[in-house]
Order: sequence, then structure tokens, then C-alpha cells
Amino acid sequence: SQTKLMWQRGQSPKPLTAKDAKIYCDKLVYAGFKDWRVPSLDELGSLVDYSVKWGPVIDQPAFPKTMAADYWTSSLVAGTSSDLWLVGFSSGRITPWYYKTHDDTQEVRCVRGNGTIAVTATRYTLSASKKIVLDAWTKREWQRGIVEGVSHWSYAKTYCENLNLEGTNWRLPGVRELLSIVDKSEEYPCVSKEIFPYTPTNGVWTATPWASNSNDAWIVNFGIGDVVMNYAGSGNSYFFKLFRCV
Repeated sequence: SQTKLMWQRGQSPKPLTAKDAKIYCDKLVYAGFKDWRVPSLDELGSLVDYSVKWGPVIDQPAFPKTMAADYWTSSLVAGTSSDLWLVGFSSGRITPWYYKTHDDTQEVRCVRGNGTIAVTATRYTLSASKKIVLDAWTKREWQRGIVEGVSHWSYAKTYCENLNLEGTNWRLPGVRELLSIVDKSEEYPCVSKEIFPYTPTNGVWTATPWASNSNDAWIVNFGIGDVVMNYAGSGNSYFFKLFRCV
């Protein structure tokens, strides 16, 4: 209800190629509607429930036939003309699919409605000090800079909680929160380079642990925007970005 989208509760009867997935959704007549389509990455990613311990990582009562598998999106990987993003409902991974052959098949779930949020030049504004970014879409405030160097997950969380940057109440963002500033039309880094300068192109910690293993946490790769899990113990380090609620 928050996204104003209507979803096919089921899915295609079998895995399909990207071309056939588009044909399937375009021709689908379901629940009295004919305007179905393959969802964008942001739309399909909104169905992932990172609190589910074992796949499929989705609201299973609402979508009981979901496979613990990769699903097609309609979103192109930046800099390519045919490579599409996939959302993996076995764990929640978001990864690009670089075609080896056009015969490759994945699952598809169709959607209808307009859930796309337009990213405009007025979405972000800077504080007077230019150290904080206000996101008008999400009403969140971000530390504009990024802490240089590398830090393990527990240190990243502690650092954010103790940060005093024009006030307190900062914390490490959850995976969905950090994903909200990713711009999939950009790459290396996949973020507004003017608003968030010097953003690294490697992994950035989120506060979201992997539900199946508390020793792992989710990271967002700001090179192209993929989302993967990584060992969160003290022996592993990644850059991290900070977050504060309004």
C-alpha cells in the first residue's frame, strides 16, 4: 500500500528469458487488469524482507508461491544496453545479470501502477555548513562526507551512535535506507557525485544483519549498486556512510 503498486500474487509458470518475461507481463490478464509489466529494480526490491531468516525472503503469506530464486527486473545496469538487474529472493541479494547468452532464464513477477520516484535536482539540499544532506523524498538527513579508512561493522555502528555533527542521534543506516541514495543511472560511484562527493566505489556497511547468520551483515557496493552480504566480524572492514532520522 505504501508504494501504490499492485502485484501479481503468483508468478510466471516457469522461468523465462528476459525477452519472454516482458512478453509474459505485457500480455498478462490478471485480476481484471491488462496493464501489467516487469517491475523496476526499486519496485521489486521493495518486496524483499531482510528480517526473514530463511528464503524466500518476502512476506510469504502475501506471496505464497515465491521461489527462493532470482527474479527479473526491467532496470538496465548503467553503461550497458542489455544487462538487467536481478533481485534474489533466496537471501535478498541484488546483483547485475551480465548476459552470457540470451537463453538464460529467471523467475518473473509482474506489477502494475506507477511506483517510480522521480529523482530531481531539488531532491537534495545542503545544510549551511554543507556537511549534512537533507533528502526531501525520505525526510532523512545524511552525513555528506564519508569516514575515510576502513572499519569493521561493530565500530561503524558505535561511531555513528557517538557522532556529534550539528547535533546527535546519528546511526548506521539500514540496507533499505542506504539503498535509497543509490542512483542506478550512475556508476563508479552510483550516487549523485555533486551531492555526495568522494563516495567510495567499494562496499559500504549497513546496520542490517543477515537474518540467517548474525555474523554477516549487508553491504551496498557503490561501484554499481549491488547488495551482498559480508562477514561482519572484527577481521573484516568496509567503508561506511552515516545516517540520522529527522
